[in-house]
Amino acid sequence: MEWKIKSFCLASLLLLCLLAGCGGGEEPQAERAQEQPVQQTQWESRENTAAFGGIRGCAVLYQPEEDRYLLYGEELCRQQVSPCSTFKIVSTLMGLHSGVLAGPESTMDYTGAVYPVAAWNHQLTLAEAFSASCVWYFHQVIDHVGQEQTAQALAALDYGNQDISQWAGGGQNQSPELNGFWLDSSLKISPLEQVEVVRAIFEGRTMYTQEEVAVLRSLMGPQEDGPRQVYGKTGTGFGETGWFVGFAEEGQRRTYFAVYLADETKTISGQDAKTVALALLDETAPKQKQPAAPICGRLFYAGFQGSFLPQRSHVFKISHSPGARLACSLRSPSPAASHPIGGRLSLGLALRGPQASLPKKNTYPPRIPKSREKAFRKGTAFPKRESGGLAPGALSTVFSRESGPPP
Repeated sequence: MEWKIKSFCLASLLLLCLLAGCGGGEEPQAERAQEQPVQQTQWESRENTAAFGGIRGCAVLYQPEEDRYLLYGEELCRQQVSPCSTFKIVSTLMGLHSGVLAGPESTMDYTGAVYPVAAWNHQLTLAEAFSASCVWYFHQVIDHVGQEQTAQALAALDYGNQDISQWAGGGQNQSPELNGFWLDSSLKISPLEQVEVVRAIFEGRTMYTQEEVAVLRSLMGPQEDGPRQVYGKTGTGFGETGWFVGFAEEGQRRTYFAVYLADETKTISGQDAKTVALALLDETAPKQKQPAAPICGRLFYAGFQGSFLPQRSHVFKISHSPGARLACSLRSPSPAASHPIGGRLSLGLALRGPQASLPKKNTYPPRIPKSREKAFRKGTAFPKRESGGLAPGALSTVFSRESGPPP
């Protein structure tokens, strides 16, 4: 009997503990960790700008920092077309991953044939073949990789329509080794899909190793473009079409791009697409603000062709940003009276250090009103004033400047 009582008490105590735990263990809703809001991908559809030079085409730019896509000519950006030689980005990785290629110095078998491009007419390394966009070299690479592995690789990359049914190509060229499914044939991909493929490769979201991607990166660039480094591959197709696909880096900022041009009224190549891409990168680059730099000097003025005005000078400071106009404020040491003159007023500027790009003299009409601030550039004429004079206490000037900040 005693053991039954003890068991009952123990069971009751355990039940009470469980009930207490259930009631007090639940966190209040307000104390739960709040989930961070997910940044929404931005999509901007834009009209083609002057960067296209009047050539029909489209472009996709993706800026990871803003998670933003810029689509120029959006309809064409989503249309699948032949990748042409931009497919060498993928065929290089397939060759490296399968062991067909070992690195930038790997060669294929040159048959001695004479091709229309002189740079193709000898034994080439991978680096040389990529730079010269040699079709016969990469035709051999793809044949060695084989149809099964190629199909698997394209499916893994979600590369366009993944159609390699015309393995030998459409026969646009007389030499069989200058044709292939990626040259105006069955395989097609849109500019938007091109950007997604390049992103996946260089963001490490594919089956390719860091070493394999590093080799590809070295083949694609860098191509110096001022402070920007550009990595890409051109492509030229029949019917006056051209591609440039890749990415650009400036500091820690990266932009992926794919430019596709198609204009039968003009002679188009991949180099034209590259020119457009570089222009678009310039247009969309963030504008960097430069800090103002102070400069000290003196301003001299004297009257001519009228009443005599003693030469005076006033210390002033100006500050500027590179490429912008220099803003100059003049303050007189003492609130002197106005100095009416009957002719024109000549202003001379003297600065410390080499400032050859600044104008040395500017002219004003007579009778500048007292305490009147004015802005002027070299050659600017202001309306004549009926009364008043020069006010040393307040005068503003603006000088044009094209050079950078002073040393």
